[in-house]
Amino acid sequence: MSDDPGIFRTPVLRIPLKHIPDEGRVLDIGGGGEGLVSRLEGKRVCAVDVLLNKIREARIYSVESQWIQSDARALAVRDRVFDTVTCWFSLSYLPEGDAKRQVLTEANRVLKRSGMLSVIGMSIPGETVKHVLDAEFVLPDNYISKMSYAVSGNQEQTMESLINLGQEIGFQIQQASDHEYWFELTMRKP
Repeated sequence: MSDDPGIFRTPVLRIPLKHIPDEGRVLDIGGGGEGLVSRLEGKRVCAVDVLLNKIREARIYSVESQWIQSDARALAVRDRVFDTVTCWFSLSYLPEGDAKRQVLTEANRVLKRSGMLSVIGMSIPGETVKHVLDAEFVLPDNYISKMSYAVSGNQEQTMESLINLGQEIGFQIQQASDHEYWFELTMRKP
């Protein structure tokens, strides 16, 4: 928590990360910064980030991923070429609901039939100006990556809101897990 009433800060959360269960190519939306998906899945990942400095930051981990600077609301990628799309905390950087819809619509477009969408997101209440999630991500090799995500508040981003949005776009919900300050969703393209 924070002393500033307009800022909400989570306690330090320990979040275990697992390998992506599906085979094939992965598009990681918002893949810069810590490059978590690229560090987990290596050369099968194409990471997209709107900020070139975040791509450069993620490349320090010497992973073999491909990198594209692009706005995820209008991806420069052909239809139905990825087996999995990940949005790990990236939707939290888009405070407008329409932007989240555009990203998930693009994810649906670039996924192959039966493709998987993996979302890990912050639960962001509507009454704060700024929301900060502090986390220790535990990778499968037990390496711990410490990270703070500071995003706009007033988003009303919840697991339920993203389930509803995913279903509106045409995804089928496979798994949903709420962890109070963060959540995990797995959706499938029919």
